[in-house]
Amino acid sequence: MSELLQKVPFIRVLCPLVIGILIADKWRMNYEIWTTDRLVCMSGLLLLGLFVLVVVLFNNKRGKGLLSVRVYGLLIVLFLSVWGFFRFFADCRSDLTGCYGKERVYTILITGTPEKKPRSIMCEGLLLAEDGMQSDKTRRLLLYFQRDSIAETLKLGDGITCYSSISRPQNKGNPEEFDYAGYLFRQGIHGQVFLWGDPWTKLSKFELDRYALPWTEKLKLKALGWRERLIDQYRQSGLGGEELSLYSALTLGDQSEMPSSLKKMYSAAGVSHILALSGMHLCYLVALFNFFLFKFEYRRWISLIVSLGAFGLVWGYCLMVGFPSSLVRASIMYSLMLMGRMVGRKGFSVNSLAASAFVMLSVNPNWLFDIGFLLSCLAMCGILVGMPRFVAAVKVKNRYVRLVVDSLAMSFCAQLLTVPLVAYVFHSVSLYSSFVTLVLTPITAVLIYMMPLLWTVNVILPWGAAWLAGILTLLIKLQHQILQLVVELPGAVLTCYPDIRVVILVYLLLLIWMCRPFLSFVWWVRSNVFIVVLLTGAMYYSYWQKERLQPSLVFYNNTSCPAAHLVRTCDRSYLIPVHVDSVSAHMRYIAESYWDKCLKSYPHLVGTGYDDGYVRCYQGIVFSPDVSFVVLSDDRWNACVPGSPLRIDYLYVCRGFYGKLSSLQTVFRPGTVVLDASLSKRQNERLADECRRLKWTFYDMRLSGALKVPLK
Repeated sequence: MSELLQKVPFIRVLCPLVIGILIADKWRMNYEIWTTDRLVCMSGLLLLGLFVLVVVLFNNKRGKGLLSVRVYGLLIVLFLSVWGFFRFFADCRSDLTGCYGKERVYTILITGTPEKKPRSIMCEGLLLAEDGMQSDKTRRLLLYFQRDSIAETLKLGDGITCYSSISRPQNKGNPEEFDYAGYLFRQGIHGQVFLWGDPWTKLSKFELDRYALPWTEKLKLKALGWRERLIDQYRQSGLGGEELSLYSALTLGDQSEMPSSLKKMYSAAGVSHILALSGMHLCYLVALFNFFLFKFEYRRWISLIVSLGAFGLVWGYCLMVGFPSSLVRASIMYSLMLMGRMVGRKGFSVNSLAASAFVMLSVNPNWLFDIGFLLSCLAMCGILVGMPRFVAAVKVKNRYVRLVVDSLAMSFCAQLLTVPLVAYVFHSVSLYSSFVTLVLTPITAVLIYMMPLLWTVNVILPWGAAWLAGILTLLIKLQHQILQLVVELPGAVLTCYPDIRVVILVYLLLLIWMCRPFLSFVWWVRSNVFIVVLLTGAMYYSYWQKERLQPSLVFYNNTSCPAAHLVRTCDRSYLIPVHVDSVSAHMRYIAESYWDKCLKSYPHLVGTGYDDGYVRCYQGIVFSPDVSFVVLSDDRWNACVPGSPLRIDYLYVCRGFYGKLSSLQTVFRPGTVVLDASLSKRQNERLADECRRLKWTFYDMRLSGALKVPLK
C-alpha cells in the first residue's frame, strides 16, 4: 500500500479534502448557524498551518524523527479536511436570508440561456439591485416567467425589473424524490422568483449599463454571448429542429433546446457521454495540435509555441462553453500533460487525475456532487488502470483488428467504474453501450471536425454552408436511427434500483482489484472474500427491506394532481386522486422515483363506490381498518344537515374547496387537517387561520412538504 501512495502521492491530499467536503455537506441544512466569512475561514486555515509548522519544528528539535513525520502527516490530513469543510461553506453561503418572502423591487440580469417549459420559461439570473440599491455581492436566482410572447423574447444578457418576492428553494417532500433544493444549493442558487402575475419590465441597454458587474460575470457573459452567436451561425446555415439542438449540445454544450425524448434515447442507449462535453470532445479538438507537437518535438521552440497554442485553445473553448466540470477535468489533465512533456515526464496518469480533482475541488467544492465530474473521473481512472493491463494481456498483430479491440476495451474499462454510479443515479444500465460507442465514435468525430469548417464556410461562402448543413443533418439522422435501433433491441436497457450500501461495497471490491499489484496475495484474497460476504448481506437486506415495506398513508405534494396514497404492502396499494384523468400525465415523476423503486405494482385507482373489503370509498370519504380520511375538493358537504359529526383521522383539503371549515364542524371531527399545496396562497392563509380559531391541528404542505404517515 505504501508503494501505491508513493506512486500516486496526490491521493494523500485528495482523500482528506473529499472527507471535509462530505462532512460539510452533511451539515449543510444548518449552514446559516455558521457566521464565518471568507476572511475568518482563511485565518483559521492559516493558524492551523502555522500550528502544523510549529509542532513539526518542535519535534525535529527534540530528535523524534518518526514522531514528527507521523504528527506532520496527521496534521496535514486535518488541515486539508478543515480546508474542505470551510471552503464548502465559504462558497455556498447565502446572502438572501433577509429577502425571503418580502415583496420588493428587484433588478435582475439574465445570466443563463432561457429554457422553454410547457407553461413557463426558466432561466438563471443575477440580482443587481434591491429597491434601487445596487448589490455589492453576487447573489444568484432562478427565474420562472409565465410563457407568453413577451417572455419568449428574453435572451442571455437581458435585464429586468420586477416587483415580487424571493422564495427559498424547497423540495416537495414526496418519498424518494430528487433533492432539487440541494442541487440548487450546490449550484450557488439560493432563491427563486416566480413571475406569474407579478409585474415586470425589460430594461434597455442604457439602463442596464448603469449597474457594475464583477469582472468574472462580465467574462462569463461575453463567452456565453460568443456561444450564442455561433449557434446563430448554425441556424443561418440551415440547421434546425432536433438536428440543431443536438449539434449545439455536441459541440458547444448547449442543451437548452434539446427535447427530453432525445435525451432519454441517448440515456437508454448508454451514450449520454457523447452529449456531455468531456475529454473525448477535447481530444478531437486538440488532435491537430498534438500532431504538430509530436512532429516537431525535436525543435524545442516550435514545440513550445504549439503547446501554448493548444493550451489557449483548450481553455478558450472551456470558457466559451461555460466550464462544465467534465471538460475542466480534461483540460487540467491535458495542461499537465503539456507541461510534463516539456520536461520529459509522463502527463496522463492516475496521479495527474488525482491532481486535477484536487485542484477542481479546492476551487469549487460543489463539483464533488456533480454527476458529470464523478463519471468523468471514474471513466478516466478505469481507462488509466485497465488499458495497460489489457494491452499487456491481449496481443493482436493485425493493426485494424487491434484498433477495434482496443476501442472496445477502452469503452469497457471506462464503463466498468461508471456502471454502479449510473445504476444508482439513473436506475438503468445499457447492455450494448460499449458497442454503440464504437459505432458512434467515428460519426461524432466527423461532426466535431466539421464545426470549424462550418463556421468558416458560413462567413466566406454562405451557399456552401447550406451543403455542409445538409451533410450534418444526414449524419445526425443516421446517428438517431442507430440509437433507435439499439434501444428497441431485446434487453437493451436493464432497470435496477441498487441500495447505496451495495454501490459502496461494489466500488470497494473494484478498488481492491485495481490495487492487486500493490497487495500481497493472501491479503488480496481475504479482502475479496470479506467484501463479497458484506455485499451479499447488503443485497439480501435491501431485498428484505422492500418485502417488509411498512404500511403508510402518503399525501403527495403535487399541485397538478392532488392525491392520497394508501400503501398496505409492496404489491397492494391504493391511490385516491382528486381527478382520476390527470394521474397518468401528472403522477409520472412520482411513479418513476417512488412506485418503481419501492412497489412491485402500481397502485389501484380508487373512486366513488370502490369497495374491495379493505378500502371503501364514498363521496370522497375513505375507510380502511388502519385509517380514515376525507378528500375535500368541492363544497358538497357545506349543505349537509347538522348531526353527529363523523370522526376521521385526516381531512384533506385541496383546490376546489371554497367554503369555510367552521361549516363542517357538525359533519366531521378530524384529527388533523391537511392543507394541500394546490390551494392558493390566500386560501391557504385563510384556512390556516380558521384551523387556529377552531383549535384543529393542521399540516401545511406549502411549508412542510408532503405528509407521510406510518400505519400499524
